[in-house]
Amino acid sequence: MSALTEKLKTRTNPPSRASSIMPALPVMAVVFLSFIIIGIALPVLPLHVHDVLGFGPLIVGVVAGGQFAAALISRLWAGRLSDSRGAKYAVALGLIASVIRGVFYIASLFVLEMRVLSVSLILIGRTLLGGAESLIITGGIAWGLGLVSNESSAKVICLGGNGDVCGNGLAWRSGGAWFDFHRQCGRVTARSSDRSSSSA
Repeated sequence: MSALTEKLKTRTNPPSRASSIMPALPVMAVVFLSFIIIGIALPVLPLHVHDVLGFGPLIVGVVAGGQFAAALISRLWAGRLSDSRGAKYAVALGLIASVIRGVFYIASLFVLEMRVLSVSLILIGRTLLGGAESLIITGGIAWGLGLVSNESSAKVICLGGNGDVCGNGLAWRSGGAWFDFHRQCGRVTARSSDRSSSSA
């Protein structure tokens, strides 16, 4: 009888959640870092598809936009999964999908001669990444909301959105700068080899 009373008390008076936003900050940090990883390849990807694989603007647009189309389509599914299986499960599944995306990207580099297969692998990776994005942002915000009180709910939603936007923005800038650096190094190396051959 006492055990039943305790269960009823727990349902009537659920455990109080933190009034501060601090418990949700580690989850929001995971969201932020995840979106840096998600977005860092985007500045280089169109150049790779166009310059290396030799496809035109249409295929470049399909590859670049595939992630965002998949994210839009999978957003409701991600919310349903987060509600049914839990926010932590959704975030973990999104991180796993993001890692598998990387495997497809790397695999595409080994079949550059078969350019249709290579771009298909990239497109599969982009589709997985769109689903991963939905799982991470939806599960991350739901997870954070479960850690704080109702008074801090809007702050968690704001931090989750900022993690998405700021993470992608930083990733695009970093990816572009890294690509420019390597391109400049390639030009310097080519000039040095030309000078060496001419002097010889």
